[in-house]
Amino acid sequence: GHRNRSNLSNFLAQPDVRCLGVCDCFADRRRQGKAMVDKHYGNQRCFATRFHEEVFAREDIDAVLIGTGDRWHAVLSILAAKSGKDVYCEKPFSMTIAEGRRLVDITKRYGTVWQCGTQRRSNESYQFVVDVIRRGMIGKLHTMTAVLGGWQGNGVAVPEPEPDSDTFDYDRWL
Repeated sequence: GHRNRSNLSNFLAQPDVRCLGVCDCFADRRRQGKAMVDKHYGNQRCFATRFHEEVFAREDIDAVLIGTGDRWHAVLSILAAKSGKDVYCEKPFSMTIAEGRRLVDITKRYGTVWQCGTQRRSNESYQFVVDVIRRGMIGKLHTMTAVLGGWQGNGVAVPEPEPDSDTFDYDRWL
C-alpha cells in the first residue's frame, strides 16, 4: 500500500541499500513494488512473491522491511531473525507484551538487528517539543492526554465473496 511504497522509496534512496525483491499477498501491490524497484535500477531483476518463506530462504538477502498488517509485525520479525535477517518494521512492533518480549529474545538469540519505524521522533517539530520539555520550559509536567484522531473506522462489514486467488491470497492474509 501507500505506506510501504513510501518506505520503499526511502530505502531505495540509500546508496548502501540494494533491494532484490518484494513480497505481498496483494498481486497489485507486488506488481507496484516490483515496478518501483525495477525502475529505480533500470532493469527487471527484482523478484516478486507472495511467500515470505521465499524471501527468508534467500542467502543474498541481509535485511527485510516489514510493513504488513499490525498482527503480522512480530511474527514476521521473529521468522526473519530466525533466518538471519535484520529487520526494519513498522509500528506497532507487537500486539501483546509477551509477543514483544519474544521478539526481543529471538533477536538477541540470533544476533540480528531490529528497528521499529518511529520516524516522527526524527521530525524537527517533535525534537523541538522534546527539547522544550526537557529544558523545563513548560514547567512541571503532571498530566498528559492522548487522542487517537478522528478515524471513523471502516464502516459496517458487508459479506462479500472470497477474492480471486490470482489477485489476493486471502488464506495467506488471514
